[in-house]
Amino acid sequence: MAEGGHGRRLSPWARLILYTALVAVAGLVVTGLNAGALNESGGDGRLSGWVLLVAAALVPVMYRFGEGRSPAHMGLRLEGFARQASSGALWGAIGVMGAVTLFWAVGWVHWPKGFSGATPGRGLISCSFLALWEELAFRGYLFSTLRSQYGSRPAVVGSALLYALYAAMGAPGPLFACNRFLLGLLLAQSRDNSNSLGWAVGFHWMWIGLQGPLFGMGVPALGGPVAEWFGPQWLFPDEAGLESGAAATAGLIVYLGLFSHFLSKRSS
Repeated sequence: MAEGGHGRRLSPWARLILYTALVAVAGLVVTGLNAGALNESGGDGRLSGWVLLVAAALVPVMYRFGEGRSPAHMGLRLEGFARQASSGALWGAIGVMGAVTLFWAVGWVHWPKGFSGATPGRGLISCSFLALWEELAFRGYLFSTLRSQYGSRPAVVGSALLYALYAAMGAPGPLFACNRFLLGLLLAQSRDNSNSLGWAVGFHWMWIGLQGPLFGMGVPALGGPVAEWFGPQWLFPDEAGLESGAAATAGLIVYLGLFSHFLSKRSS
């Protein structure tokens, strides 16, 4: 063997899985530091950890920029970003508010101490950081890397699988990781279709922001639910949150069907 040779390099999938593990560790550490403050009585909801998460997620952007690729390669297109984010936020709000309204109408959910244990405004700000962090990591760096090497469809499925793997490391229930896989498919499809993170960031923000800070249905990164649940446990496990039940599974499958139908009509 020749001297001075380079050591064995990691395969592309090994690098992606390692990056996912690092994302998971960073996310667990920061959410652990911040969730308690957000749910304490009178807690100030420290945001410094979320800022650090977003800063860490921007590291791959700078790496790609150093390789000669613009941030647009990872979906950071300023053109139309606000419009797409608003559209995604509207779709996310419709889904969560529709489900909560239905549960309230049939008497399955009750809020004995208000909608949330955290300040809703500060909680929504924290959710915006969390959504931006995960979108930069999974639909930004991981998706763009997979698509450049394997194509669009493997990138959609592969990034969703890595997202589910990341979610499973701190999952409050077995269905939570499955629902995060479905969510990852939906967000990756939007990323592939628009070449922008706008829709995904907006949808993700409202999806978790309305569940946790506003309606108190529980988000793992921000603590458990404060709402009282009187319906079937398989639909919404009251100790694990809305995303850990079959209600979220059904809603995400409907959204995937609608989004796929929209894309097929648009391409025809």
